[in-house]
Amino acid sequence: MSGVNRMSKQRLIDCNEAIKVIKDLKGNCDHYFYDYALSDAQSELIALPTINPPEWISVDDRMPEPETEVLILAVRSNGYKVITTAMYENGKVSTEDSNWCWYDLDFDYDEENDVYLIPEGWWEYRHYNPDDVLNNAVDDKVTHWMPLPDAPKGSDTNE
Repeated sequence: MSGVNRMSKQRLIDCNEAIKVIKDLKGNCDHYFYDYALSDAQSELIALPTINPPEWISVDDRMPEPETEVLILAVRSNGYKVITTAMYENGKVSTEDSNWCWYDLDFDYDEENDVYLIPEGWWEYRHYNPDDVLNNAVDDKVTHWMPLPDAPKGSDTNE
């Protein structure tokens, strides 16, 4: 019964470690078909879907898609590290095409298309927000970012 309880919750495991544990069981097993069972178990483990936990991505390697909210790691001049949500703008998205509300900024004007472009940089509205302003530039050096996780299944979201 306790095995059933342990299996009811999905969890990340290291497939290579699981195969090693199964191979280590050989010393305790006199069964003739052990090698066949090991081969089948190894094939089944390798065939399972891989879950890759999110990892920090250096801004030197790549930037997120514009208008996409992500976690950022920013470093202040005194070395203090800040983790908050933010989004990156590449300087090519117009205020009309943006999914976000923009105002009181020094926008770049695109005469050819007669639109205002959101300045390039990192923006957020929680941590660097002194007066409940919706769009604040991240003044610290952003070094890394990470995608936000998906909402939990069965949650009250507009999916």
